[in-house]
This record gives sequence, structure tokens and C-alpha cells, in this order.
Amino acid sequence: MKINKLLNNIKSIKIEFIYLIIGLAWGTTMVFLTPPFQVADETHHYYKSASIAEHNFICESSDGILLSADKANFPHLMQVGPVRAKESQYINSYSNPNEEGLISARMSICYSLPFGHIIAGAGLFIGDLFTDNELVSFYFGRMANLLFATILTYYSIKRIPYGKRILFVFALLPMTLFQYASYSYDAIHISLFIFYLAYVLDILHKSKQPNNTQLTVIGLLITVISNIKIGYYPLFLSIFLLPFNWKNKRKVFKYFLILILTNILLILIRSKVLGNGLITYELANPIEQIKYILTHPIDFSAIIVNTFISEIRVLYYGIISRLGWGGDYYLMPFDYYQFTMFPLMFIFTKKEKTSLTKKTRIILLLSGLLTILLVSIALYAINTQLYSPSIRGLVGRYFTLPLLLIFFALYQFNFKEFFNKHSYIMPLIIFFSLIRIIYVTIQSTFDRFY
Repeated sequence: MKINKLLNNIKSIKIEFIYLIIGLAWGTTMVFLTPPFQVADETHHYYKSASIAEHNFICESSDGILLSADKANFPHLMQVGPVRAKESQYINSYSNPNEEGLISARMSICYSLPFGHIIAGAGLFIGDLFTDNELVSFYFGRMANLLFATILTYYSIKRIPYGKRILFVFALLPMTLFQYASYSYDAIHISLFIFYLAYVLDILHKSKQPNNTQLTVIGLLITVISNIKIGYYPLFLSIFLLPFNWKNKRKVFKYFLILILTNILLILIRSKVLGNGLITYELANPIEQIKYILTHPIDFSAIIVNTFISEIRVLYYGIISRLGWGGDYYLMPFDYYQFTMFPLMFIFTKKEKTSLTKKTRIILLLSGLLTILLVSIALYAINTQLYSPSIRGLVGRYFTLPLLLIFFALYQFNFKEFFNKHSYIMPLIIFFSLIRIIYVTIQSTFDRFY
């Protein structure tokens, strides 16, 4: 009886509160358990945050900024290796040299606007007020990101009218928590987009036209989020989920015009003040790559498919929990099952009423798929050798937000009713699959023997 009572009490706890407890506890553990600068690109994110903490926003060059010697040298004093942080390295490698003067710190994201690093920069600034120890200040910055991202996600789960379990699962993926508990701008990018999505779906669910305040909030969110990580613009096709008053076309047109012009203005300001800063792979030729994509769309589609097939394990693991730099740390077969089936069962076994019509599902699905496509194009253009058969640098964590939209597109969708209504679809899939199998068999036989 006591066990049943305990289970009933647990069931009565709201899911957003459960998330907050787990997120803060697990996230705080990750803040201190993960050695400094062992999150992907954390050195660059630390430098950007440090520049904000020291009130220096202007890049010395496209990839460098002047920082105090202590902060510029700190990452080099904390190198613990890409695989294992030995106790002696982790505890004894830090020394406080108290150097004076400014040093140019090189980073690949100097050109970026400060939106994604303000929170960590504020935490670092507060840490500097209390201590001269750079390591202690470092953890203030990590904790600031964690607290902001976790609390904002808590409010998002609380606000969203349905699909709370989807946000719960995505926000508690080990990779998501790993980013939340670091200097990475992904912490701010992911949590702000989750809040944006919850805000939009809440308005949609109430079936009321958005008022001026709501439109302003959405416009600000889109502007900030899209300028944290460039290349995720298709995510915001989801704005068309909103029930705009299309009878007043002039007002709607004016709103979108202001939104687009504001973002263009920010891009121009960034280029003028901070520099272009586009870091490309030495063997890449962006202009030629783009020409190739435009003139060979079928071949490029094959490159995307080839990359996803050949790197499926790496991509999957990167979405779930490929933590740190390098290393071939893959899951055991049961772990793959556990990481896949349990969340899917948790999400899709709950029955609830949604306001997801066919139109809204199509918009969400297109937003997710087009974002995946644009990210793939960007990496092929700037990070891949010309005519390479696969895309270089594609990692799973880039697809967290597109997959979130795709999950919402499929949420509570009646597949049985759909296939009953469109009975020709399955035979077509089977037919084309059979044709493909026959073609591949003949082609591979020909290639082998002739």
C-alpha cells in the first residue's frame, strides 16, 4: 500500500517540475564532472564569454580578440587530453600566474554576435568579482548557462499545451545536458528555441490571432536565436503556424518586412564591426561547391544520402550522447535499444488532444527537413573538399532542433487512418523498393565482374 501511495504521489508531480529537479541535479554534476575545455569548441566559447566579461566586443582580427593574459592563457594551463583526465592533470595543472597586459586570443567565433555568450559571460564576470582564481570563475560561467537553459526549458514545458513529454525527452538527452552545462552557445540556442516553439504552439492551441505583444516577443526570439547560430533559418518557417489575420495583409506584410530587415541589418553590423570571420576548410572552395550543388542537385542528394548512411552510427550517437572530443566511444547494442525505444514509448503512448492539423504538421516537417538540408549544404560548402563523396564534419548534435520539429509533426498522427485513406501509398513504396533492389543487384554484379 505504501508503495502504491508513493507511486501515486510521484505521478501527481507535474512533468516540468520533474524535469527541473533532474536537469539541475544532473546538469550540475556534468558542470563539475566534465573537465574544463573538453566540450566541443569550449575554448572558443570561453574566449567569447571572457571578452564579454571584460567588456571587449570588438575583434582585433577576424579570428582574434584582446583578452587579459590570465584569461587568454587559462585554457592552455588546463589541457587534460582528449580522452581521459588523469587526477594529477585535472587538479595540479592549474596555476594562477597573475600575468598583466593583454594577449590576442584566437577563436573561430569572434565574428559572432554576443547573444549566445552573454549568460556565460555574465557568470564569468560575477565569478571574477568574488575571486582571482580563473578555475573558480570558469565554473561560475558554466553554472550560469546551466541555470538559464534549465529554468527556461522548465517554463517551456510548463507553457506548451501538448507534447510536454517530447520537450522532456529532448531536454534530458545526455548531449543536450552536456551542452547546457558548458560554455557552448548551444545551451542558449536550444533552450531559447524550445521556449519559442512552446510559445508559438500555445498561441496556436488557443486559436487566437497573436496580439502585438506576442508578435514582438516572437520577433525578438527569432532575431536572437537566428543570430546565435547561422544556418538554422528554416526552423522559423514554423512562424506560419500562427493564425495570422491574412485579411489585413498590409499589417502582416509590414511585420515580416520589419523582421527580415532587422535580421539583415544585424548581419551587416556584424560584418562591418566584427568582420566576416567565415572559417573554411583549407581544401574547400565555397563558391565552386555552391555551383556544383546548383548544377548537380541529384548528385548532391546522393552525397547527402551516402553521408547519412555511412555515418549513421556517429550521427545517432552524436544526437544522443557522444560527449567530449574524439574517441570511438560507441554504445553497446542494448544501449542503442534503450536510448531509442524507451523515449519513443514514453512520448507516443500518451494520448492527448492536440491542435496539430495536416497543415501544421506539414509546416513542422518541412521546417525540420529544410534545416537538415541547409546545415548539410553549409558544411559541404565550407568544410568539405570539392567533389568529395561525403560531407565532412557532420555531427549529430546539429540535428537536435530539426528532429524536435519532426517529432512534433508526427506526434499523435493517426498513421492507420492515413494509410487506409491513401491505400495506394504502401504498394508504391513496395514497388519502388523492389525496383531499387533489382537495380542495385544488377549494378553491383556488373561492377564486380566487368
